[in-house]
Amino acid sequence: MLRVFTEARVALPAPLAPGRTLSESLYRSLSPVTRPRPGDLAFFHGTRRQDRAGRAPGRFTHVALVEAATGPRVTLIHRGSRGIRRLAMTPERPHDRRENSVVRRRGAGEGPRVPSLAGELFAGYATFQRPPAKAQPKTAAKPTEAATLVRGGGSP
Repeated sequence: MLRVFTEARVALPAPLAPGRTLSESLYRSLSPVTRPRPGDLAFFHGTRRQDRAGRAPGRFTHVALVEAATGPRVTLIHRGSRGIRRLAMTPERPHDRRENSVVRRRGAGEGPRVPSLAGELFAGYATFQRPPAKAQPKTAAKPTEAATLVRGGGSP
């Protein structure tokens, strides 16, 4: 994900507080949205058994790019341990294996209650900036007296 942003010349925030991940800093620097559109980002919590320092999994551990959103179902593109792949996610049905891809593989000794599906680990969507919903049509303004004089029309 970082490489894509770098190549697109998108400035990414530096971690703002000790212990904050880049994913969390990115999430906090964007605008949260409830209905994703292609190009938005999806964030996840607890996708690793432990962080790089060996601590328990925390918040904002993974980011994916929204490719499509059809009704409640969202198709995401992410880079995981198996390379770049698509994920399916339906947050409204977080425990449904037919609707949600596995985002976190369970480790040895972890039971079925350990969250592993995209909908179970989903934290939220965010966007860089969206244009206004609908631009208002521009109405032609009447020429001012000064504009009329400049164009050579009439005298004051």
